[in-house]
Amino acid sequence: MRLILTAIFAAVIALPVQAAEPTYFNSKTEKPLKLKHRKKQVITEAVTQFHETGANPYSGDKAALDDGGKLYQKRCKACHAADGSGKVGPSLQDEEWMYPRTDTDVGRFEIIYGGGKGSMRGFGRQMDQDDILKVMAYIDLFRSDDPAAKAAVIKEEKKATPGKSLPPVPFSEEYLASTTNIDVGGEIWAAQCRHCHGAKAYPGKAPKLKPAKYKPDWVFSRVTDGFRKMPAWKDEYSDDERMKIVAYIMSGSFSP
Repeated sequence: MRLILTAIFAAVIALPVQAAEPTYFNSKTEKPLKLKHRKKQVITEAVTQFHETGANPYSGDKAALDDGGKLYQKRCKACHAADGSGKVGPSLQDEEWMYPRTDTDVGRFEIIYGGGKGSMRGFGRQMDQDDILKVMAYIDLFRSDDPAAKAAVIKEEKKATPGKSLPPVPFSEEYLASTTNIDVGGEIWAAQCRHCHGAKAYPGKAPKLKPAKYKPDWVFSRVTDGFRKMPAWKDEYSDDERMKIVAYIMSGSFSP
């Protein structure tokens, strides 16, 4: 009997141990992060694998890196710079993490999906989880010791000269007074601009805006071209969207 029990015990010990699926946390509240955004997105095999293992299956995948680079340039470059050296957002080129969990794939996914403290907004509403994994794979290139991998990173572009860009059509009183334009501009402000210019961002994040002293064209040029540490938003938002941001800032509805 003892031999039978010993054999059974040995067989159980020999069974492979299945790793627990990762748990995601909101970096701002440290509470469990619910992946509830974009319910109609396609959950790809890569996403399923990531949720099972906590490891990014796209790491080193050439096609995924190409897609991730394009997404990074559109979504992340404005704050982290084209080469990941950092602007408003911190550098992505070193191993110094603001949150200890971001030293892991799971932690980086949490930050991109749910956002962080300060100016880091969550992209879970704007990007599918599969795209987030591709961006994560591309970001890994910034810290790579492989020269070939480094060569794949788009180098920092020349800084745009602020104050040069003008709206495609002149601002009119009707455009600036339109409730539709103001409302859309307000939504963009709340999603993107408030993180640095909002009341909770002071002091030190960005200057407090004083619309009564501004002209619409000047505000448009700053939003478009950026200024000092303020990123340029011409690649992420269309001319019309940037004009609507101006309409909101110049309106009586503006509230940082």
